[in-house]
Amino acid sequence: MDFFKNKLGFGKKQEVDVEEGLESEEEEEHEQPKAKEKVKNFPPCYPLFHHSWKSCGSKRYLAILGFSEYILTVVLLIVNLIANIISLVTTGKTLFVTSIAIAACYVIFYPILGIFLQYWVTYSACSHKSSIRTIFAFISYGFGIVFFMLCAVGLPSIGGAGLVAGLWLINVDGGTFAMIFNFIMSVVWVINCLINIVMVLLFFKHFNDDGSTLSRAKDQIVGFFVKRQITSAISGVTGE
Repeated sequence: MDFFKNKLGFGKKQEVDVEEGLESEEEEEHEQPKAKEKVKNFPPCYPLFHHSWKSCGSKRYLAILGFSEYILTVVLLIVNLIANIISLVTTGKTLFVTSIAIAACYVIFYPILGIFLQYWVTYSACSHKSSIRTIFAFISYGFGIVFFMLCAVGLPSIGGAGLVAGLWLINVDGGTFAMIFNFIMSVVWVINCLINIVMVLLFFKHFNDDGSTLSRAKDQIVGFFVKRQITSAISGVTGE
């Protein structure tokens, strides 16, 4: 019997099957710890959501740039508030009270809103190959470009220390230091605006490289709402 089994290959097939089974079990044992291993939540600044730059693949540098831009904007808004306070203290002009109030609102609310409306949108577009997520990133940085340009102009009603405020301080007694500060802030706002433009261009490059289109983004939006409708209908029928 052993002779026929060996000649016909039955014994060899069984041995191979057993070996393959053992190898597959060993592979599963090695893979399970990796699957269970949680990806590090980095940077761990806000524990409200999980994010990992490693999951962004080739767009990792964009996620890092997005986070850096968020931090830079927070710092600039704080310096902007300081510039408006200096303008008020050195000149005594109540015109800057409005600017200080608006600038203070930026400092209070942007660190929380910006992490979701700017950085999280950036991270989502980098960690997913999704047309609609990339378009949201375009919109987010588009608002940033407009906002930073308005701050560079420096109108008191905007709350940004910039060009107009600096020009107005030229003929104001005691306003030399504040004037220089406002001119510097105007240049810094323009630089930050250029950074946002670069972010848009980089996202546009990846948008094309991924084969994304506006039509695909529209299909994703329609699919999302259709899925929600179907889920709601099923929940209504099952009573869950």
